[in-house]
Amino acid sequence: MFKPTYPSGRPDIPYVVSLLSKSNMDAKLRAINASASQRTTYGDAAWAQAMLAVSQRDAWTYAGVHGCAELFQLGRLRL
Repeated sequence: MFKPTYPSGRPDIPYVVSLLSKSNMDAKLRAINASASQRTTYGDAAWAQAMLAVSQRDAWTYAGVHGCAELFQLGRLRL
């Protein structure tokens, strides 16, 4: 599952941190900006910039590195 927004989510389920390269994050931001319905709903370029800021904060907070990261919560682990 994608990282839930507080107060949803379960604190007993760990996060998986996925580090993103600059080219991956750039592609993600281009995709976000290409979606007119999302820009209109969430606030034009400000939304993409907020997503970038969150990914940079998560990289530092959860992985201790500069760069970008996405967080996911494990819904089910299959071995």
